[in-house]
Amino acid sequence: MTINNAVSNVLMKSKECKTCEPTVIKHSSMDPIPLPKLYRLRSFLLTSTLLGMAGLGIYELNSVGSQAHFTIGVRTITNMGLIAILSNVMRRLQKSHHDLDQMTQRCQDALRLLDVCAVEEDNQLSQTLTVQDLYNNAPCGYHSLSPDGIVMLINDTELKMLGYDRAEVVGKMSFLEFVAPESQLKWIEKFQVLKAKGIVKDVEILLKSRNGEVFPVLANSTAITDKCGNYLSSRSTLIDVRKRKKVELALQKSEAQYRGIVEDQMDLICRFLPDGRLTFVNKAYCEYFNLDPDSLLGKCFTPMVFEDDRAKVEAQFQSPSPDFPVTTIEHRAISASGQIGWQSWTNRAIFDESGTIVEYQSVGRDISDRKRQDAAMVKLTKALELAVVGIAEVNYLGRFVQVNDAYAEMSGYDNAELIGREWWQLIIAEDRSKAIRAYQTMMEVDRAEVEIRSVRKNGEIFDRKIVLVKAYDENQQFVGHYSFTQDISSCREVDRLKDEFVSVVSHELRTPLTSIAGALDIVSSGILHTRPQQAHRMVTIAAQNTERLVRMVNDILDMERIKSGKITMEREQCDLAIILQESVEVMQMLADTAHVELKLNTDSVSVLVDRDRMIQVITNLLSNAIKFSEPHTIIDVATSLIDPSSSNHPVTFQLNKPSVLVSINDRGRGIPHDKLATIFEPFQQVDASDSRQKGGTGLGLSICRSILHQHNAPLWVESNLGEGSTFYFALS
Repeated sequence: MTINNAVSNVLMKSKECKTCEPTVIKHSSMDPIPLPKLYRLRSFLLTSTLLGMAGLGIYELNSVGSQAHFTIGVRTITNMGLIAILSNVMRRLQKSHHDLDQMTQRCQDALRLLDVCAVEEDNQLSQTLTVQDLYNNAPCGYHSLSPDGIVMLINDTELKMLGYDRAEVVGKMSFLEFVAPESQLKWIEKFQVLKAKGIVKDVEILLKSRNGEVFPVLANSTAITDKCGNYLSSRSTLIDVRKRKKVELALQKSEAQYRGIVEDQMDLICRFLPDGRLTFVNKAYCEYFNLDPDSLLGKCFTPMVFEDDRAKVEAQFQSPSPDFPVTTIEHRAISASGQIGWQSWTNRAIFDESGTIVEYQSVGRDISDRKRQDAAMVKLTKALELAVVGIAEVNYLGRFVQVNDAYAEMSGYDNAELIGREWWQLIIAEDRSKAIRAYQTMMEVDRAEVEIRSVRKNGEIFDRKIVLVKAYDENQQFVGHYSFTQDISSCREVDRLKDEFVSVVSHELRTPLTSIAGALDIVSSGILHTRPQQAHRMVTIAAQNTERLVRMVNDILDMERIKSGKITMEREQCDLAIILQESVEVMQMLADTAHVELKLNTDSVSVLVDRDRMIQVITNLLSNAIKFSEPHTIIDVATSLIDPSSSNHPVTFQLNKPSVLVSINDRGRGIPHDKLATIFEPFQQVDASDSRQKGGTGLGLSICRSILHQHNAPLWVESNLGEGSTFYFALS
């Protein structure tokens, strides 16, 4: 039962009470008019409110007797109905408000969707217009044909070519009507091919415009088919080639004149298309490649280019422009016989009105001889640059034009520093007059030699030999001279050493020989017959000097044998302490004479050496130490074990493995720093006067180093002036 019916029943039914008469509330005789749902709810609310107020009134008017039961009951029922009605109304109102919000949101979404659709429609319209504009204004003609050849679509470019309007063409005219009579059979054939195979490419036909003009076009077509492969329509492009044909006709008209000019040229002349296909070759071109024109025309020239040069040649043809149409290139070419030669080409690109290259015209010549000469010159130049001899080119003004590295290094300058300088500025002032006289001799007889002294950049003076050769150009005109220079300082030094050696050896030979001769003369004369002690002393002097001569001769012979490789080392395991002890004993008499003490400090250690040669090394080192030690000083001879990975022994020479270090230390005058390296060279001494005062040939240290070198043992010295020297060698 609905709330409305419940209210009606309450109002229409009578209620009985034992103490009161029944009160009847009659229903109106009017039938209720149906209202909308929302309005019915509002009516219920209003009715319930009025009933509640009426019940309150009835209660106030009938508050006594049995009527109170009835009015209280009515009011209670009415208030309960009112509460239920109000709750229901509130729920329905909330639901209606929610439905209204949803309806509003949906309306807003619909409006937004309408806006998006409108924008998309505008974009699609814009894109359609853009495509339509591109289609109609394309640089080439475009059309689509039905299976029977009727024009279905056509762009503005093609309509302008033909001189028709779209309305009178589309769906009404066959494309065959636009084809010139001389090309109609060709078009019909190609149209059948298109329907059968789906594509035709690069078909050149003649079209006829409305005004009767016949013009060539290049057509390309593809077919549109259904799922079964049946032809539906076509997509075709037409390119107007009238401009290209005009260029070709112009080229053809000048062909005869061109042939007359170039055919008999000695240079190689050809023309070719951008893809490299030859369109013309002259007689010289054919003779160079040993081929006839029929074998060349229409063929690409690239295979005749040497393989390593093809990429360079192909890249070169990408560079021309209407502003710079001419390019040059040198490359190798291969003749029909397989012979490879060098060619030089000048290429001119020919452009059409649109700036597109349509052909190349090239002139070439054989440069093989020049390339061979250039290669020879490069080799010669490289050889001169790397030559040990200094070479310089001087111009007629006497200034350097070019110098090789050897010349610059010899002079102590960089190459660039010498260019432009006058050649005689490097010669010391005292020798310049000699150089000028040599230059004058060269001018007279084309060549001259002179030995002069020059000065390096650092001020060092050195000796050099110069050969001056006159230089001419290709017209035999004097342009300067070439200077070939050799540093002869070492030769001069050798000469000096030879002179010094002769002086030393002559002194060393003369002194002991004089002593020997004098002593023997005195003994043989009998003067000392009665004085045996003096006679014995004379014999001793003669014996000592004889021994001195033998040592000197042996040193010279040993040095020569070592240099020539004729001396060999007989190695064996020896106790180094014993070798040192024997060496000290040999030199003890000399030490006693010089009042010098030899002190040995060594432990027993086994080494693999040539015993006799090792004694020779040690005695030579001891001899030098005794010779240059002051009287009443000590010479220490010691050994120690050295491990480079952990040793802190103060040695300056770098050792790379464990070794036995032998040191001989004296308290003599020491060796100047600039002489530490040279004293190991043959015939070298700290002071040349030492050979006269101390004796010796200057070969001892050189012999020691050579012997130790064959034992893979380094020899070096540490020295301080006024404090003494220490010679080291290490045996491993």
